[in-house]
Amino acid sequence: MTNGTRQWSKEQKLRVIQEAEVDGLHPKLRKFSLSQSLFRKWKHWFHEQGALGFESQYPPVDLEKRRM
Repeated sequence: MTNGTRQWSKEQKLRVIQEAEVDGLHPKLRKFSLSQSLFRKWKHWFHEQGALGFESQYPPVDLEKRRM
């Protein structure tokens, strides 16, 4: 059993936003099993920063330092 979290690529997020604008919000939320709050966050990030808003906000982990 998984912990329930999914990883969405930048392209997938853009596709969901574009489809929701064309076909309506609620059918797309049901289709992709998304909460409305997560969709609103994605849309906000997209309108604020464009596609760069979907990039990771965390710095990459240095595996060498982690091993120490």
